[in-house]
Amino acid sequence: PDARALLSAEFLRSHCFRIVEGEDDEPSLVGLGFEPVEGREVPDIRGTLWVDRQTAELRRLDFEYTGLAGARNAEEVGGRVEFRHLPTGAWIVSRWRIRMPILASDRAWWREAGSKSMEVLAGIREVGGEVLEMETAAGGGGVAADRAAVEGTVWDSTRSVPLPGARVYLSGTSHGIRADSSGWFRLDDLAEGRYAVAFHHPRLDTLGLFVPAREVELRRGRLAEIRLAVPSRETAARAVCRSREEGEGKTGSSPDGVVVAGTVVDALTGAPVPGASVVARRVSSPGGARREDRAGSGDGTREAETGEGGRFHFCGLPAGELRLTGSFLGRSGTPRRLTLAVGDARLVKLGLPLTDPTRVVIRVVEPGSGAPVDGASVLLGSDRGPVL
Repeated sequence: PDARALLSAEFLRSHCFRIVEGEDDEPSLVGLGFEPVEGREVPDIRGTLWVDRQTAELRRLDFEYTGLAGARNAEEVGGRVEFRHLPTGAWIVSRWRIRMPILASDRAWWREAGSKSMEVLAGIREVGGEVLEMETAAGGGGVAADRAAVEGTVWDSTRSVPLPGARVYLSGTSHGIRADSSGWFRLDDLAEGRYAVAFHHPRLDTLGLFVPAREVELRRGRLAEIRLAVPSRETAARAVCRSREEGEGKTGSSPDGVVVAGTVVDALTGAPVPGASVVARRVSSPGGARREDRAGSGDGTREAETGEGGRFHFCGLPAGELRLTGSFLGRSGTPRRLTLAVGDARLVKLGLPLTDPTRVVIRVVEPGSGAPVDGASVLLGSDRGPVL
């Protein structure tokens, strides 16, 4: 419906009007609701004209179709038209959306009446548009349309420090930015809507974690705030078990079980070691009684093999003092001892002595004479970066 239709004498005669209070999230608006008079069976509309309480300026029109037999059960068949008052004094439609029913004729058979034609909902067509930027006919005096923004911080809960350099982005879009030295970020010039805010940082790869995106609702002219975080080691360890159980169709872990997850790496280079064996053996029970289970001799000992990225996890271990030992191709690392209470979770890293240290002798000389060069700086590197 356009302004001419809404202001026509025919529309005023065929519709009833009432005052509508603004919703809780928009207390600054008051509405003029309208609907067809009783007994009007032709296709029509009902809706609300929303105006600003203080200035009486028109903000938007919400409406839906009525009297469409085939579309009675269609959700949100109607639309929204938003208005904006420009500094020049002119009014424009700044944003609009219409969901239109697509009706088709179908025939049904009744024993009493025989074949009869009827309208059915065949589909819904949605169209819309939005003004992103405006300028005068002379090419100057640009006026930016109201846009949304989101800001927040990225926090590393495993170290209780900000996470500078994290790349924050809106999933499925080209919008992204890197957090500053304090972990703060801000994304501007965004369209209104619901988004999934995600982030990535090499720290997540080191911990072997994937942090799911967080949803945020953005509105024009408003700033949304959100806090993103690398989960704590305990939260991350539990998340590994939850993900595994969901994939196997199981229910949640027992609250009495201990969760241990982590990675196995080369102690010298830090490279992950897939296919390594990790044995978790209980050394003592929560009461302090000394015991040491043999591998496979009881529920106090478990063994796991690292997967991609050198990651492993134990879910539902017994509480008490545990000893973790990693090994690969006959080489074992120094056992790691953990004391865990009932319900605890821990994220750990085990190093294996897979790469033997190498002694390198380097002599720096002049290119022509071969004379030794005193005080030269030597940088030894690899494809992983500087080593020495």
